[in-house]
Amino acid sequence: MTPFRPIAAIDSLPPGEWKLVPLTADTADAKSKTEGPAVWVQRDRDQPEKFRVLSPICTHQGCIVKWRADRSLFVCPCHGGTFDAEGNRKSGPPQSPLAMLDYRVKDGQLLIRGEDG
Repeated sequence: MTPFRPIAAIDSLPPGEWKLVPLTADTADAKSKTEGPAVWVQRDRDQPEKFRVLSPICTHQGCIVKWRADRSLFVCPCHGGTFDAEGNRKSGPPQSPLAMLDYRVKDGQLLIRGEDG
C-alpha cells in the first residue's frame, strides 16, 4: 500500500476554495525538487480539518481538468467533459467521476496517498 506523504501546510489552503497543489518529488540532490503531478484540494469552510482531495486527471483520456469557479465545475480542456465540485461526472465523454484520494492531517500538514509523483 502506498504510504501517506505531506503535500501542503493546511494553513496554506484557503477554506471553501479549490486549489491545485503541485506534488514535488525529491531528486538525488536533496536541495532540489522537481515538479510532478498535482491534486485538487478544497478545505471545508465549516470544518477546517476536513478536506476534499481529487485527482486532476480526466477519466476520459487523461487530460488535466481545470476548476471554473464561475461555473462551479471542473472542465476538461481536451474534450469538454465536466465534473461537479464533488468530482462527479456532469457531461461530455467521461463516464467515471474524478478519483477521490485518501488524506490525513498530521502536525499541521495535509498528507495524501496516491497520485505518484
